Amino acid sequence: MTTTDVFEATLFVALFVFAILVLFSLVGMRWRKYRGQSWREYGPRLVRYVGIRLSIAVAVAGAFCVVLAAALTLNTHRPPADTNPVIRVSGASGEVKVLLEIEQCGDSADGTISVLSPGRRTPSASVYTDQGGLRQIAINRRGKGTFLLEEPTAKRGLLSCYLELPDVNGSPGPTRVSLRLGEDQEIDTLASIPAPDNYDGGTWQWRCAAGESCPALATFGYEVEAGTKQVSVLILAALFGSRSAVFIAEILLDPIRKRLARIAQD
Repeated sequence: MTTTDVFEATLFVALFVFAILVLFSLVGMRWRKYRGQSWREYGPRLVRYVGIRLSIAVAVAGAFCVVLAAALTLNTHRPPADTNPVIRVSGASGEVKVLLEIEQCGDSADGTISVLSPGRRTPSASVYTDQGGLRQIAINRRGKGTFLLEEPTAKRGLLSCYLELPDVNGSPGPTRVSLRLGEDQEIDTLASIPAPDNYDGGTWQWRCAAGESCPALATFGYEVEAGTKQVSVLILAALFGSRSAVFIAEILLDPIRKRLARIAQD
C-alpha cells in the first residue's frame, strides 16, 4: 500500500462517516421542523449541522490515517528478489566458513572468511554486491580474510529487516555461513528462507553441501521485549494523533459556532 492508497482510504472513511451521520438525521425526519422557514433562518442551522458532522468525520478519518500509517510502518516491505552478495572462492579445499557480524538493521556488516588450502598456494576469494561491485578479498597464510558489506539489509518494517546472506560458490567442499547479531536483535526463524540449521556460540548458522549453491534470506529484528517497547510507543503515538485530530477539529469548529451564534442573534 502506497501513500496514495493511504490518502484514498482516509478520504473514503471521512466520506463514509459523514454520510452515516447525515443519514441518521434524515431517517429521524428532523428536517421537517424547519420547513417553511426562510434561508436566513434556516441557513445558519444548516451550516452548523454540516460543520459539526464534517468535523467529526475529519477527526475520525485523521485517527484512522494515523493508525493505518502506524500499522503499515510495522510491516510493509517485501524481501529483495535477487541473489546478492556472492562470494567466489578458488584454490580451496574442505569447508569454507563465512561469518557476518551486524549490530542492527541498517548497519554495515563485517565479514570474515576462512578457507583451507590443499597445498602451499594461498586460495583467493572475491565478493560481489550490487552496491560495491566486484572486490577481491585478501586471504592471509592462515586462510583468513575480511571484507565489508555496505547497506546489506533491506527494510522489512519498523522493527525488522531482511539480510541476504552470501552465496558462496567455487569451493569443492561444503560451506557454512554464520550470522552474529547485536544483543537486542534476534532471528525470525519462521520468516527466514531457509531457517537456520544451527545456533552455536551466539551465531546463527546456515550450512550448504559440497557442490551446491545455497542462497539464503535471513529475517531479523528487535527481540520481543525490545519490540514491545517500540510497539507501545507507536500505539501511544497513534492515540496522541487521534486526540490531536479531535482537538484540531474543535479549534476549527469553534469560530464557526461563534459566527453562527452572532448571525442567529442578529
